Amino acid sequence: MVLFTVLVNFPSNAQTKQSKDSTVVKKDTLNLRYDFNNTQKGGLFLDDLAKKEVIFDKALNRYVIVEKIGDYYTKTPVFLTREEYAQYR
Repeated sequence: MVLFTVLVNFPSNAQTKQSKDSTVVKKDTLNLRYDFNNTQKGGLFLDDLAKKEVIFDKALNRYVIVEKIGDYYTKTPVFLTREEYAQYR
């Protein structure tokens, strides 16, 4: 029984031995010519291609704002009352 306990514990102790990692990571020291940020338009970052279109729906008596790229709708339409639309404009 003692021999079994020693054999079971021996492999688990062998796995805890740690060796030093030989991988060296160098810091990026390249200075970029341009200062990029997340609010930039054009160039590396694409412009928002969706166009907003406002439609008045007589049956609902509401303004509908839809976003489209070409013939495809990209977002859920927004329905506004006359007062909400006046504040939106």
